[in-house]
Amino acid sequence: MKDIKLIKQGKALGIRLLLICGFLICWELFTSTGFLDPFYTSKPSLIYKDLQEFYNSGALMKHTAITLQEAIWGLIIGTAIGISVGFLLGLVNILGRIFEPIITALYGIPKLALAPIFAIWFGLGIKSK
Repeated sequence: MKDIKLIKQGKALGIRLLLICGFLICWELFTSTGFLDPFYTSKPSLIYKDLQEFYNSGALMKHTAITLQEAIWGLIIGTAIGISVGFLLGLVNILGRIFEPIITALYGIPKLALAPIFAIWFGLGIKSK
């Protein structure tokens, strides 16, 4: 029974890879023939070439390190603030009752929609994050 499940998973993976390769081949052909305007949609081969240059120059590792540093600091600071505010709202009953409807209302706003607003409010760079 386990072998059948592995075979099914292998087939699914193979089909996924074929779909991705087919999509990339069609994309390359459409941009090469002019069906898609390369101004709006670059060729996958050019994207791969730029990615190789980005990696070979060392810029990819530099920017990845900066992104990881920002993400880790954000996780640490956000966790500390979240736990502290959670304990405060749980311990001081009146604060919990005051802020509960506001916090509940904020759950309905998609986080992706808030990203540009936060960028405008707080700016860009590690210190703003």
